[in-house]
Amino acid sequence: MSIIKKPEVPPEIGTLEIQIEQPLIQMLDRYAEFIGSDCNHVVVSAVRVVFKRDYEFKRWLRHRDGSQKPTQDRRESGEVATKQVKS
Repeated sequence: MSIIKKPEVPPEIGTLEIQIEQPLIQMLDRYAEFIGSDCNHVVVSAVRVVFKRDYEFKRWLRHRDGSQKPTQDRRESGEVATKQVKS
């Protein structure tokens, strides 16, 4: 059973271009094939897992958000931005 599941409803989409090592691209392609989805979904889901499990980041974010006025930036407001991975 895979850790990352295929999405039932597509979320609002943004674009972010990144560069990653070629071996990771190959594994990313394989994992996407394994779960029957695409590379963008795998990357976004993996980032969500990191954000959910990184308690030090959560603590830092609460401190930061508590001491600064919220902005309208999509990444800071909690909206999801997807990554376009080119292989």
